Amino acid sequence: MATNDRIERRKIVGEYVRERLAKECETTWGRAFEISKRVGFSAAHISNIKDGHRNVGGTFAMAMAEYWGMTYSQLEHLALERLALAYKHQREPAPPPPPDPQPSLSAILTSYRNGKLYPKRFLDSYEEQARQVPLDRPTEVWLADMSAKFWEWKNREKLEEESSRASSASSQGKAHKQPSATGKSGRREGAATPQQKSGFRQAHGSGKRSAKAG
Repeated sequence: MATNDRIERRKIVGEYVRERLAKECETTWGRAFEISKRVGFSAAHISNIKDGHRNVGGTFAMAMAEYWGMTYSQLEHLALERLALAYKHQREPAPPPPPDPQPSLSAILTSYRNGKLYPKRFLDSYEEQARQVPLDRPTEVWLADMSAKFWEWKNREKLEEESSRASSASSQGKAHKQPSATGKSGRREGAATPQQKSGFRQAHGSGKRSAKAG
């Protein structure tokens, strides 16, 4: 039992040493080489430990404790303390959510969202406006206000729909009134104008009279 406890403690110390060593090497480039000269281990050995490719042995842990200016017992105490703190944070319950400043409004919205009296778009719009002032009202006040706002919202939606239809009809009417390929007068290109036809008749009549006179 005691042997298992010692092995577990060494693992805890090893993880602590690895994490602290990795953080220290991240701060300064070439830190692993500087540490290697101080603790008597190669830079490759230190890099392998911080990267998780080698286990932290007892000799290396004691060398690192001396490098950090403490005894092995103090290093072990720090490692166990850190583990206990992390375990405590994991077991602590999540903080409760903040209290709802508008419980009456929330209850009404939940009830109506599960029903069919008000459409979802209106409820979303109403909630967005009501939440801007975080003050609750009595239930009957909320219900009366919601009913009045729904009447306004419904009429506004109706007016917008009618306006959209009128705009669409106007656009279609303009499209039908566009001039055709024959031109505004309806005359085909190349056809003679009334003035041209009159001149032709006059010229033709004069020719006939001249022929009879001859």
